[in-house]
Amino acid sequence: KQRQAGAIRAAVDNLYRCNSLDNNNSEVFAVLADINMNNNYTAAAIDQMRKATELEPHNIDYKISLANYLVNVYELREAAKLYEELVKEDHKRKNIYYYYLANIYSTMNEHEKAIGAWDAFEEEEGVNETISQQKFKLYLKLKKEKKAFAEMDKLIKSAPKETKYIALKGDLYLAIGKEKLGEQCYLDGLKKFPGDPTLTIQYGYFLMEVGRNKEGMVKLLSVLQDPKADYVLKQGLLTRIAE
Repeated sequence: KQRQAGAIRAAVDNLYRCNSLDNNNSEVFAVLADINMNNNYTAAAIDQMRKATELEPHNIDYKISLANYLVNVYELREAAKLYEELVKEDHKRKNIYYYYLANIYSTMNEHEKAIGAWDAFEEEEGVNETISQQKFKLYLKLKKEKKAFAEMDKLIKSAPKETKYIALKGDLYLAIGKEKLGEQCYLDGLKKFPGDPTLTIQYGYFLMEVGRNKEGMVKLLSVLQDPKADYVLKQGLLTRIAE
């Protein structure tokens, strides 16, 4: 009640009094940690939440809070250890923990572990563009180009009518200096989806990016002249050309 009324100082004093009488009360440590964190006393908050977790090692909420506190101060290895434990102990939210682990390991440049976490996250959430691109980048850092593009192929296979993923693969080849392979992606895609507006527009941009401006503009204009092309797509294209 004191805390709810805004009398934080009095609440803290009472909690410390309780703590002096019984320093094995995990809930007191957890509440003190929460108050200190909210008031930017990060070091004290971490120490207190560590103590709460030591006293109640299987308390999910304490572990989540401690892991979050540690991430805020870039104590990433300890945070990762907690999230690895949470994956095993809290199955309902393991997708969230895998996501956190993937980002933590990426930040720590532990690429193989990051890929493993993204793989686990993908098993929970399904194949999607964000995961595929993250794994693509990590495989390139490991100099595993075939595996990187295998991720793009898996993404394309997961949504075979989404031509933007074919364009993405072509653009990624260009980004690593493999123009011919990138263009081949576009040509194969347009053979499978003749006149597809999304592919045609992106191919036009691709051609302009490599200095083939006239060819690229022809592709873009063909979409503007296509009566079947989506109006919103055309508006976006006009805006881009105007820039």
